[in-house]
Amino acid sequence: MSNPTDAIRRAHSACLFQPEAYRAAYLGSSVWYRRPFIHYLTIGARRGQRPNPFFDPAYYRAQLAAAGVRLRSPLLNFYLRHGADRLESPSEEFNHSWYAAVNHDCLGGNHPLEHYLTRGLAEGRDPAPHIDLQRWMASHGATSATAPALMLRQIAATGRLEGEGVDYGFVSLEARQTAFRDNIDWRPLRRAAAPQRPNLVFVQTAPDAAHRFATPERSFDLMLNYYEDPGAEPHAACEYAIFQRGSKVTAIEAILRRDPTLLRSYERVIFLDDDIDLGAGDLDRFFDVMQSHDLVLAQPLLTPDSDCSWPIFRDVAHAGRVVPVDGVEVMMPAFSRAALDRLAWTFSEGISGFGIDLLWGQTWPEAQQAGRIAIIGEVSARHLRPRDQETGLFYRFMARHGIDPKRELLRIMQRNGLKLGFARMPVLPRSPTPVTCIAAASPS
Repeated sequence: MSNPTDAIRRAHSACLFQPEAYRAAYLGSSVWYRRPFIHYLTIGARRGQRPNPFFDPAYYRAQLAAAGVRLRSPLLNFYLRHGADRLESPSEEFNHSWYAAVNHDCLGGNHPLEHYLTRGLAEGRDPAPHIDLQRWMASHGATSATAPALMLRQIAATGRLEGEGVDYGFVSLEARQTAFRDNIDWRPLRRAAAPQRPNLVFVQTAPDAAHRFATPERSFDLMLNYYEDPGAEPHAACEYAIFQRGSKVTAIEAILRRDPTLLRSYERVIFLDDDIDLGAGDLDRFFDVMQSHDLVLAQPLLTPDSDCSWPIFRDVAHAGRVVPVDGVEVMMPAFSRAALDRLAWTFSEGISGFGIDLLWGQTWPEAQQAGRIAIIGEVSARHLRPRDQETGLFYRFMARHGIDPKRELLRIMQRNGLKLGFARMPVLPRSPTPVTCIAAASPS
């Protein structure tokens, strides 16, 4: 059994024990006020009291028990020694895996909660996707220095954080998502009577964007979704044009709902962000490879200088190859007709697109295991703009409507039991049995 004094020494050095917050929440004017560490070690830990606002002993013990872990060492000591390498979160107020995933400077051996208490909190970062720290502090007149004591005192009194910026059940987020969809401007500008070619390229675009692939020689039809009013006639080369002041995801959802046969009339559709650099020849080659390998979901390989969330999609080792993976990301996914039939429901699960791409592969294991989801490394695309989740145009647009992409991500993951990230799939012999393409029902 670990030495109890070791637990408190490690907690103190890692800032996991916050004496001012602990005093404010549990000690008041008691005789223990000057000795909060000793009180926690001898009394508070047994009572289930928290050493900081983000470590809930009862919650963490329940998480470990569900994972089959039975402890002999002090709980806080176990979290310090082993928690960084495990998936369990220490409380509802700190989402361990999510924080590590969205704060890349936390990677490389740093303990997520230690990183948050020593750096993230002072910088105003959120501890979990359902807690907007800046809004909570503003509503309570708190600073990053005073917030821990106020938080722990509130948790000790009510059992959880309360007030603006806290949305445990995603009720507020879902209300904002509904309001966003209900207020979207939608105006069809051009619609071909029938497909001219077997494949379709959808582009989320500004009115003044130039498209290298909008050439007469292309072997695919073109759909432009304008997120700003184009004013004049849409681009002369496109077969379809829509004005929809929303996101790429809400545009796709609206097309599937309002004009259900349009996208399904094509053998394959690729959905491109407006900052993807591809030529018409690249797209022709991409569709050819997707067809010849009988893929249901695919995406081009990103160039090494492209900014992206998941390095697997720009790995130079994939160049010139077709690499089976367990999913594709939302930046430039391509769907077969069968994939659109099966996965149409996923486009109503969010606004920003965060997390929706995790659904595509993880809710279709037959396609994963059959190797019919892949990166097509014979075609490379460049992502022209770096992601800027603070001041980028798209993220500011989301923020104006109260849509937090990271909260959407966690909601989708929790609702559907998803893992975060993407991975390669083993190369297996192709089965003669076709992949099941019956449309899956949306989870209730």
